[in-house]
Amino acid sequence: MPLSGQCAKIVNVALSLLGLLAFLSIFVCIPIGVVLLVRSRRTLKPGAAYDERSGKYEMSVIPPELGHWNWARRFDPLVGNILSRLDLVPNFRAGRRSVLVGCHGVKGNEWAWQKNKWLSVEEFKKAQRK
Repeated sequence: MPLSGQCAKIVNVALSLLGLLAFLSIFVCIPIGVVLLVRSRRTLKPGAAYDERSGKYEMSVIPPELGHWNWARRFDPLVGNILSRLDLVPNFRAGRRSVLVGCHGVKGNEWAWQKNKWLSVEEFKKAQRK
C-alpha cells in the first residue's frame, strides 16, 4: 500500500476519534455547564434590607458613584458574539466599536443597578469587580 494511502487512513481514524470525543463531551459538558450556571445565580437573602433605589428597572434611582465606565459589560461574551456576527455585514465594522461597545461601557452600571436588587453600593461595586 502506498504511503499516502496509509497517511489518509491514519488521518481518517484520528478525525473519527476526535469527532466521537466531541460528541461524547456534549453529554458531560452540558450538565456541568447547567450546574455551574445554577450555582452562579445570585439569590436574594430573605429579610435583608436592600437599597430601595435598586432593582426597579426604569424606576430605579442611579447613585452618582456608579456613573463611571464599566469594563465588565465591555467584555460580555454575549455582546462580543453579537458584534462578531455583525462583522459579516458590509460597512458595519467602522462604527460598531464606538457605538455599541461604548454604549455598554457607559450604561453598564446603570443597567446592572436597575435590573437587580442590591444591599448597598459597596456590594454592587464588589460584584462588578469580580
